Amino acid sequence: MIIYLVEFAILHTLFLLVYKVLLARETQLRFLRFFLVGTTVLSLIIPLIEIPSFGSIPTVNLAGIVFSTGQIPASAQPEELNISVYQFLFIVISSIFLLILIYGLFQISRLYKDSRLDISFRFPIRKVDGIKNSFTFLRWIFIDPAHFENPEEIITHESGHSTQLHSLDILLFNILKVPFWCVPSIWIMIYELRKVHEFEADQFALRSTDQNNYIKTLVHCTLKAHGLNLASSFDDAPTVQRLKFMKKMKKKISPWKVGSIIAIVLISGAMFACQEELDAEVQRIVEESNQQVFYTDEVQAALADLNREYPDQEFVVIETQLENEESIRKLSEYDPDQIKHIFVNKEEDHKSIVMIVSEDSELFSKATEMHESQYDDKVHTIVEEPARFIGGLEAFYGYLKTEMEYPEEAQKKGIEGRVFVQFTVETDGSLSDIHVVKGIDPDCDGEAVRVLENSPKWIPGSQDGKTVRMKMVQNILFQL
Repeated sequence: MIIYLVEFAILHTLFLLVYKVLLARETQLRFLRFFLVGTTVLSLIIPLIEIPSFGSIPTVNLAGIVFSTGQIPASAQPEELNISVYQFLFIVISSIFLLILIYGLFQISRLYKDSRLDISFRFPIRKVDGIKNSFTFLRWIFIDPAHFENPEEIITHESGHSTQLHSLDILLFNILKVPFWCVPSIWIMIYELRKVHEFEADQFALRSTDQNNYIKTLVHCTLKAHGLNLASSFDDAPTVQRLKFMKKMKKKISPWKVGSIIAIVLISGAMFACQEELDAEVQRIVEESNQQVFYTDEVQAALADLNREYPDQEFVVIETQLENEESIRKLSEYDPDQIKHIFVNKEEDHKSIVMIVSEDSELFSKATEMHESQYDDKVHTIVEEPARFIGGLEAFYGYLKTEMEYPEEAQKKGIEGRVFVQFTVETDGSLSDIHVVKGIDPDCDGEAVRVLENSPKWIPGSQDGKTVRMKMVQNILFQL
């Protein structure tokens, strides 16, 4: 939601700047109104659009893994509601604007019930005694003719609002103020849209009203607005601006401006749509990912090739759920440089995808940020420097071969398969919180836990130059 809010704010502000620079002084009112409302709707839609790009990355089927890390999600636990002070404040203010919106609609509904239909004028109106100004909502024109010197000219003006349904635009923006009250461009665009509405209503009135008499009525209209923000009112736009505008209503928008506006909208829309989809795919991938420490021969060979080709870069191996295969495919299409190699493992008891990514890639940076924020006690799953067994892969293999004993009962029963053991490498290198997250047999499960409990200290992981705790899941294959 935060990302969507930020992207909406950036897009909407960009479109508002285009309006202020290129269109604010133009007189093609229908186009101006269409631009203000249309770009607001586009700002809501563009972050949700998927625009695929082209690119591919080779996928290799991964051979059977004997020793590797693999994240096996535990059973889902209900999440506690955790709302920050800023989130609470945002919800409170949004609720206030929602109540204001509901109260405004209630006010208009009450005035409608108290009004009397009058068809003696050229346009039917709703007469309400005591209101200090005329206003229009949808097709309803509310006025107390006793307050106006020339009520028919004002009713003609209000009929312009009614005919063109200006209140629908205002209603839309008042609804948008509920979730987007903190976006300044929303408030500025409402002000600009109200001016356009008044100019359109003036233009409509001048088709059947003498301009001099209409200007006289406008100048002498000293009544104040009554505060119904959902309505369109006769004196909403500044009088001097409206007088000047009447003298230049015939001017057309330059073709180069129209072309520039279309180009800006299309380019910005494509950029934000692609970026939003890229962020979404990265989010899906890293939610169920962890960092590998022990690699298969295929992964080691690919790493060696990359190190020779890019000697100045550091690469990281990340493993994620096989269910994320579609998201990875999309990500590699949007940005092939995000992932250098992909290995797919579809063994029955260990289905996963292993990726080699650069440490300076967006995927890796987002993964480290996300995994750090997921744990209040700062237990990481992806870090810049992962925890590792002293002596590396061969030393770990040697330790397992020395310590591991295949339980006799399991051998007699013909039990084999992988046991997944989760543990945390503490900042001093010791292992804690060792437990089985997916097992095959109590004896085999217990043996896997025992071996890791007796493990020598590891080299702890580090993030931003600081030693950190790191959660890992090790799978150990018992094979007869």
